[in-house]
This record gives sequence, structure tokens and C-alpha cells, in this order.
Amino acid sequence: MSEPRFISQHLHRLFADHDCVVIPGLGGFVCNERPARYDESRQELIPPARDILFNERLIHNDGVLAHVFSATSGKGYTEALAEIEREADWMRAALRAGDAVTLAHVGRLFRKSPTEPVSFAASPELERFLQSFGLQRIPLRPLTAAEPAAAEQQPAAPVVPLNPVTPGSAARKTDHPMWRRIAAAVAIPLIAGSAWWGFQQEASLLNVLPTMGWSNSAVPGAYQPRFAEEGVHVPPPVASVDENRLATLMNSVTDAATVRYDFAADEVSETGTLVRIKEVVEEETRTVEPVEEERFWLVAGAFGVSANAENHASNARAKGWNAEVRPGTNGLNMVILGAYSSASAARVEMARIREAGDFQVWLKTL
Repeated sequence: MSEPRFISQHLHRLFADHDCVVIPGLGGFVCNERPARYDESRQELIPPARDILFNERLIHNDGVLAHVFSATSGKGYTEALAEIEREADWMRAALRAGDAVTLAHVGRLFRKSPTEPVSFAASPELERFLQSFGLQRIPLRPLTAAEPAAAEQQPAAPVVPLNPVTPGSAARKTDHPMWRRIAAAVAIPLIAGSAWWGFQQEASLLNVLPTMGWSNSAVPGAYQPRFAEEGVHVPPPVASVDENRLATLMNSVTDAATVRYDFAADEVSETGTLVRIKEVVEEETRTVEPVEEERFWLVAGAFGVSANAENHASNARAKGWNAEVRPGTNGLNMVILGAYSSASAARVEMARIREAGDFQVWLKTL
């Protein structure tokens, strides 16, 4: 055997449904959730993700690889497990010899020295697959106070001194009480004469207008439209509607939400105005059905803000899926589309949801 052919072919696909995958006799790959954080150096808000680690102490067979091998190859479980153990023996021997073992689409296992534990370097493809829960980084720069602009230096306006006015100067003569009395005596006859002259001019103009053929009474025009489109359409007066009769009619209709009503004739008509009688709203609240022992969740999203999780769950319920918000680890709000006690039932439902194409759900083990 030159390489772990089967493990390289199927191992990377299992991380979408499992948080832990064990290679019997070699070690286990564990996915740990990482909460959202802020990167000050890049000034970006990094969404939550999952980190993958390798622990060579997890050598107990969990049956995941053997079941997948048995289902894809048609071999029995015992024969599939024996094939996996043979590939694991080959990888242990290569690591003891100081050679690195490369797993396609997963990463590389190696030892820095014979006395150190096995190290694991994930491939960029696997890191992109596990990170961000489908979310993108958000640029978020801190707010800084704007620096005040430097005031432009303007030359000061020259100050013009005012000469003081003495009591005996000519400027103070016009402020004497005698001059104010003289101005008032002259202005009053002028204002009264102007008002009388304007009144006489208005009266003479009103007397002249009838002789010129003008009148203040309305005269009907002689305009006649040349064709029908030029005529002004005057709608007929709308008859008063008996509100009691209309209310009685609305209450008597039980099998329709709308009806056409002619308000001019005060009766139901096929050409009348569409009137909404009632609005029938049937709302069905869908939640995740409880099970005796919840061991697996079908997760459709994880959010740090509870309002975003509720909106995501509402969208899922609007599309016909049973959705509910449950508290998760690290303060995240998990939007789940189902809770199950057995992994087989959870995977059947997960395949059905993915086939519909609405959500990319993953299996979370509690």
C-alpha cells in the first residue's frame, strides 16, 4: 500500500455532518467552534467559524468511517473496518519513519521529531469549507473624532472713531420737540388728502364700467365643442348611500371576502366598485417537534444577535420548514430545523432539506 486510498477519498466529506471523525488506531479529527471576534489589525469583524484539530489519543472506533465504506463499496461492516485498519497501520508506520502523510482535501500529518506528538496542518480547501458558517467578513472601522480645522487668520477690521456730538451742534437740532410737532402737522393733511383722492377715483371707475359693456354678473359662454373629446365631462351627482343597508349587506355575505357594490344605485353590481368585506388570515405556527432525548440538531444558522436568529427562523417557517431558535455554545443562537434522538433519522431529514435547496444545514451532536 502506497497511500490511504479509501480514507483520502471519503474523510473530507464527513466533516459537514460530524464534529468528530476517528480513524481507528491512528487518531481523531475534532472540530471546535470559534466565536465571532474583531480583528483590530485588519479592522474587520470575523464571523464565527470551526477549527479542526488532530488528537492521536482518540483511537476508539466510532463506526463513522466503517459505515460509509460499507455503504459505498457494498462490503460488510467487518470487512470495511479491516480495510480501514490496514490503511491506519500504514500511516502509523510512515509517521514513525519520519515521513508525512497527506490526506486529499483534508491536510497533512507529520512529526517534527520522533519524540513529539503528531501535528496536523489543514488544507486551505478544508479551512474554507469549515469557516464562517457561510458568512463573510464585515469591514468595521472604529469611529474617530474629527480634528477641528485650523481657523483662517483674518486681518482685524480697522476701528473708525466717531466724533462725539455736542448739544449745540446742527445734528441735534432735528431732534428738538418743536421740529417733531411741525412734521406731524404737515403729514396728517397729506395722508388724509391722499385717501380721499383714491376713494373718488375708485367710485368714478365703477360708474364708467357699465357704459363700456362690462358687468359684474356672470354671463354664460357661447363655446361649443367641435368633437366629443373637447367636451368637459361632468359626472352625475352620486346618490347618498344608505350606510345601514350597506352594513347589513356586508354582514350577510359569509362565503366571500370581497364584493362589487354600485354606490350610485346603492346595490350589488358586477360593474361596481370592489369592496373588501373581511380578510381571512390563516396563520399556522410551526415549531420543532419535541423528542424524548435530543441528541442531534439540524442547524441552519448560528447568530450572535438573537433578532437575526428570529428573522432567519421566520423565513424558514414561511418556506414550510419547522424552525426554532435554541441557545448554543459561546453565546450563539442556533436556528434548528429539527431535533432527533437517532443519527439515522436526522441524516434522512438533512438529505431532504438539502435536496430542497433552501438551506445548507449541518448535523450537530449534543
